[in-house]
Amino acid sequence: AGLLLPDPNSVAAGGAEPESDADFRARRGQWDAGLDRNLDSLAAGAKNVPGITYAYAVEDLDANGLPIGSVSLFVADVNGRANSALLARVRAQIRGFRLQGQRVNLVGSSPSLQTIQLHFGVLSTYDIGQVQTAARGAVVAYVNSLQPGQILAVAGLAAAIKSVAGVVFDSLAGSTALAYGVVSPAADVAPVSISTIFRTTTDLVSFV
Repeated sequence: AGLLLPDPNSVAAGGAEPESDADFRARRGQWDAGLDRNLDSLAAGAKNVPGITYAYAVEDLDANGLPIGSVSLFVADVNGRANSALLARVRAQIRGFRLQGQRVNLVGSSPSLQTIQLHFGVLSTYDIGQVQTAARGAVVAYVNSLQPGQILAVAGLAAAIKSVAGVVFDSLAGSTALAYGVVSPAADVAPVSISTIFRTTTDLVSFV
């Protein structure tokens, strides 16, 4: 009997050492950096579509303020809105501008970016920085869940903050201090039109 040799085309290939957590975070960071650079490109591509006068791209975040690998692209005509036919033309146009594998959520509206100011206490057993980071994420998640034409409610902001472990929100900070609560906006914010959509970012959420 002849000697049987392994088929070189069937030999296993591509083996590698297990990826460390640090290497994975570095690799994920390269993807996130690509998304950041791609936002302006997406907006510019959308503006090439006749009828689009406004385009704004923002990275989608989870409740912890971390990127989830997709982008929301807001587009609108001169009246601040876009119908399904206009959105279809935008979607076809941005194929050449988006990153491969990138999910782009198209919204036919012009966002109104909101600055949020909060004042609350933190239980002594919790880390202040971690609680503030969680509060930012909760507020961003609430505001960015609103649909076009919906009111930005102070009660909704308060509920988002109260959901964060370690927050002291309902009592007074002191007889001469600012009461705990939502400092800004001081009252519910109504959209200027049915196509207005409220949005915020972690950079726009601060504490006093």
